[in-house]
Amino acid sequence: MTELFPPEIKPVHVGWYSTEWFDAGWDYELRVWWDGQDWRNEPNGWRLMCQKVSWRGLKEQENADNS
Repeated sequence: MTELFPPEIKPVHVGWYSTEWFDAGWDYELRVWWDGQDWRNEPNGWRLMCQKVSWRGLKEQENADNS
């Protein structure tokens, strides 16, 4: 996994990401879909109401090993 990126930096690639955010006193960690513009619950799914999420992706080597 990559380091945790802040919400201001968006992913370059479409796909699944591990995300983290804080809301109402709770920390959340979820796997969500980045469609190139918005965070969604799944490909072609609902747009997440909270778009301010920190995220992690796979490093290139990890991604290549899993192909």
